[in-house]
Amino acid sequence: MTRIRLAAALLLALLPPPSATAEETPVAALRALGTGGAEMRARVEDGPAGYRLVIRCESGCPVPIEHEEVPGDIPLGLFQLWDGDGLLLSIWATASAYVVRAHLLTPGGVRPVLRAASRTAPALALDRRGRMTVTTTERTGGWRDPLRAVAWRWDGAHFRSGRRVSGGD
Repeated sequence: MTRIRLAAALLLALLPPPSATAEETPVAALRALGTGGAEMRARVEDGPAGYRLVIRCESGCPVPIEHEEVPGDIPLGLFQLWDGDGLLLSIWATASAYVVRAHLLTPGGVRPVLRAASRTAPALALDRRGRMTVTTTERTGGWRDPLRAVAWRWDGAHFRSGRRVSGGD
């Protein structure tokens, strides 16, 4: 028995160390522009506790900023629309729904401003007034009941929800 343990210990000692860490190989990464000229780096990394979203300020912030969260979901997309609103958007998958997350990037920090679940793929667009709108769907009751669309509109500081049954504004 001692020989087996010794052989196993020697084998483990001969194994090469991992060549890359999650820090070196992100699942997704992008440079994001915050309000007030803040430049951020957003990354989705695969770590031992699951995927994590890490946002760091690279320039334009008076103090070092690092925001990290572990959503517990699978990442599908990480992006930013380039209209200067400072919103970083990401879409995640759970076992039974999509989740849209939005973070507001400013020189003073990173603030989560939306976490909305959707039974179908979410839609992202600008409404007639040019406001960012995220449309999700939810059940009106049990699993046999129809889905209802929910429009989340950005007002410059918060996403506000407005329910609607069919298309239109």
